[in-house]
Amino acid sequence: MMQRLLKSCTAALIAPAALVLAALSVPLARARSGPWNQERGGLDVQRGRDERIGARGAKTYYTKRWDLSDVPPYQPQQKVSGTIRVWGSGYFAQGSLGRYWEEGFRQRQPDVKFEYHFQAPALAIPALCVGISDLAPSRHITFDETLMFQRVFDRDPVEISMRTDVARSAIDNIRTWGQLGSTGEWTNKRIHVYGYNLRYHIPRTFERLVFRGGDKWNEELHEYANYKNSDGTNMLEAQEVIDAIGKDPYGIGYSSVAYLTPVTKALAVAPRAGGEYVELNLETLRNRTYPLFDEVYFYVNRVPGKPVDPKVKEFLSYVLSREGQDAVQRDAKYLPLTSEVVRQQRKKLE
Repeated sequence: MMQRLLKSCTAALIAPAALVLAALSVPLARARSGPWNQERGGLDVQRGRDERIGARGAKTYYTKRWDLSDVPPYQPQQKVSGTIRVWGSGYFAQGSLGRYWEEGFRQRQPDVKFEYHFQAPALAIPALCVGISDLAPSRHITFDETLMFQRVFDRDPVEISMRTDVARSAIDNIRTWGQLGSTGEWTNKRIHVYGYNLRYHIPRTFERLVFRGGDKWNEELHEYANYKNSDGTNMLEAQEVIDAIGKDPYGIGYSSVAYLTPVTKALAVAPRAGGEYVELNLETLRNRTYPLFDEVYFYVNRVPGKPVDPKVKEFLSYVLSREGQDAVQRDAKYLPLTSEVVRQQRKKLE
């Protein structure tokens, strides 16, 4: 099964087996209860998140294996030593991928050690800014984080894509199905839009890919957030969105395809008006022809005109190698980069 892996992954359109937009994600707790039975306190939600992410760590979500012979193998350029301080996203450590990378790299560079701080992706850029991190794994950098880094260093951080996870323009606002070509009883029916809490990072990814940086959402958007039931089970926004769309024949939204039901489906998406519609699957995500893919990044603080810290460069070269990307598919939660993307990222280290 595909997970939000497919951070070079996804957001996918989904609808009542006639239309939703979904990000590939892992199906976890599917508890149901009314709003009177919910706990939405921040710490309760955080503990629930830790539980479900921890449970996800040992799982794999696809069995396919790609031929990575066109991805360059790791060839050490120099012997390095020291400690690489890593601050940021816990997804890097939850599961086996972080261990695979460290063990594989240290077989070739045994004098390098790692110091991990994986409490949250929100720590990644700030840790670079205050000088306590060498490498910052994170979802895509936000506007505020970019502004912070620029004000501290008067430059942008180096952004390295490490794996693949998983938009509209019109003269008038589109609010009815008739504006999209539907006829009959659908002509004047309003489009009901569903999605995640706008404070979450997935809506920001959607804004970047679809709105081209804008943030003006449909004023009738129904937002959903994670919460913890009184019986201790967790309810995810992704599940709530799918459930709502399944009950609404005029609904559409974005969520995780892991929660699709017999009455909902993921939609093919075109990258631009007049373009060819692309179905959502592992291949179209990995080769990035499906427009709503997402990525997970490493951010590095590099002074222009000066080389990347040698030990950090060697480690990133390993991640961006045949061996490093094979580890991604062994872990089977994210998708390995293509050789073209690998070469693009390696140029950033030169």
